[in-house]
Amino acid sequence: MAEPVLSPVDALNLRAQGSAWVEVVDAKATVLLRRHMGAGETVLLQGFLPISVVLGRADLMTVKVHGQGFDVRPWSNNNVARFEVN
Repeated sequence: MAEPVLSPVDALNLRAQGSAWVEVVDAKATVLLRRHMGAGETVLLQGFLPISVVLGRADLMTVKVHGQGFDVRPWSNNNVARFEVN
């Protein structure tokens, strides 16, 4: 049985409106992204589900999960958002 994978069509899309720190790790503990993103920068990520996401300066990030807009505010504390993509 194959493991669930976030496909390119259903990818995690992150766009920075300003300088923000991002860490994204998939279910196999593969670091998909761990760095600062600059204003206007966009990344499209895919990996094995679930994918763990940490956003520093969450207020400056626009997130799409499975092609749909995702509000990180409920997952934010002190402007750091932590959530999992399933």
